[in-house]
Amino acid sequence: MASTASQSGSGVGAGKPPSTHTTPEQPPYRAAYSTTTALERWIDSLPGTVAENTRGFYEHRARTYLKPALGNVKLSELTAEHLDGLYRDLARGKGTPSGRALAPSTVGQVHSTARVALGRAAKKGLIPHNVARDADTPKVEKKERTTLDLNSLARFFAAAAGERLEALWIVWCLTGLRPGEVLGLKWADVRLPKDGSDGELLICRSWSATRTGAVMRETTKTGKGRPVSLLPEATAAMSAHRTRYLEELVRYRDLWEQAWAKNPEYRDLVFPSRAGTPLDHGNVNRQQFKKLLKKAGLLPMRPYDIRHSFATLWIESGESAEVLQKVLGHSSIATTINTYSHLSPRYQREAFGRFGDALRGG
Repeated sequence: MASTASQSGSGVGAGKPPSTHTTPEQPPYRAAYSTTTALERWIDSLPGTVAENTRGFYEHRARTYLKPALGNVKLSELTAEHLDGLYRDLARGKGTPSGRALAPSTVGQVHSTARVALGRAAKKGLIPHNVARDADTPKVEKKERTTLDLNSLARFFAAAAGERLEALWIVWCLTGLRPGEVLGLKWADVRLPKDGSDGELLICRSWSATRTGAVMRETTKTGKGRPVSLLPEATAAMSAHRTRYLEELVRYRDLWEQAWAKNPEYRDLVFPSRAGTPLDHGNVNRQQFKKLLKKAGLLPMRPYDIRHSFATLWIESGESAEVLQKVLGHSSIATTINTYSHLSPRYQREAFGRFGDALRGG
C-alpha cells in the first residue's frame, strides 16, 4: 500500500502540479544574431575554401552592398522581401557608393553573394531556410559572345607569329584553358615527346591576381592534374617556346632567381614575365591581346572568349560534349550544356541529318 500511496502523490514530487510539455527555448544567439555578424563570420570562413579572387569579390559585395542595407536586421527576421527591396534599390542607384544604378548582372552578383552567405548560415543551423533562394533576381539578358571562327583563328595566329608569347596564344586557343590555368602552367606540367607526336598538359594549378600579388592555388583535390591533349600545332609551338625560354633563362637568370627567392611558386613558369614573375592578366589583355586582335583586323573581345571560341569550334565540329566537359574542367556536364546551349539548334539539325542518313542506309 505504501508504494501505491507514493505513486498517488505522497512520495518525491508530491504536491507539484502535473508537468506540461513545452517547446525548448531557441538558443539565445539565434534571437540576437544580426545579419552583420553572420556576414562577417562567413567572410572569415572563406580563406582556403574558394579562390583568392573569388574571396575578394564576395567580401567586396558583402561589405559594400549587403551590410549597409541589411546589417542591422536580425538574421532570424531577414526575409526574401528584404533582399527584393535591396535589389530594386541597387538597380535605381540607391545605396551604391557612386549613386549610380547597378547593371542587372552586377545586382545578380550581389544576389549570388547573399545566397552563398545565407547558405552557410542555414547549414550551420542559424536559420531554418536560406531566404535568398526565394528572392526575385533581375533578369539578365545574355549577350552574344564574340568568338573566333576558323578563318579568324588563322588570322589571329598569323598576327601572333614571331611574338615572344606566340606559343601562349596557340596553346590557349587550341586547348580552351582558363586564363589563370594557362598563365599558371609550369614545365613539370608539360609533356613534349621527342618523336613529334601529340603532347599533353596536366592542369594542376591556377593563379589569381590579388591586391598583395599573385596567388597560386591547386585546381584538383588529388593533385594529379587534369590531362589536356596538345594538337601537333600546339606541341610544335611549345617546343619552339621551350628553346626561347631557356635562352631567356640564361639572359635573365639573376633577375629570375631573385623573383623565385621571394616566391618559390614562381619558379619554372612556362610563360613568365621578363622579370620571372607570373604574367599579369590585365597586362596580357591590354598590351598583347588587344594589339593582336587589331593587327589581325578582328573585333574586340575578352581573353576569356578564347575559351568560348575553343568550345564553340569543338561543338560545331560535332565532337562530344562529354569530352569537352573533361577538357574544360567543368564540374558537371550540365554546366557545359547550359553554357553552350545556343549552339544546340544547328548541332541538333546536323545530328538528325546523320541519323536520317543512317536510317536510309546512306
